[in-house]
Amino acid sequence: MNETLLTTPSADLVLTPRYRAYDTLIGVILILCTAVGVPANISALIFFCRKRSTRQLSTRLYIAVCVVDTCSSIIHLPVAAGLFNKRHGGLFNVKILCVGWYTTFLFLQRMSMFLVVPYSALIP
Repeated sequence: MNETLLTTPSADLVLTPRYRAYDTLIGVILILCTAVGVPANISALIFFCRKRSTRQLSTRLYIAVCVVDTCSSIIHLPVAAGLFNKRHGGLFNVKILCVGWYTTFLFLQRMSMFLVVPYSALIP
């Protein structure tokens, strides 16, 4: 009755077929989000850049949101590649790229949240 519950799986347990199925599922979801997010945000970016009133604050905020969301969609590709590759580091084996990815990821998250605040103030 003294079983110890693991809160996180060990490295050996993650490589079992059960967890590999979860990795594949998460990887497929990330690829699908990228496949939908990038074209949708690029088409929205083209639409807002072609508007005559690109000097308005709301249009500039929409353009910034489209750029941040496009980058946010693309940044998940190395994670998906690692999940499909049995969690081998790939690009994340290089420390400077790993730190750069993490910094960029945090910046994009915060910028996305920041851009919502002034946009929300513009909505009547």
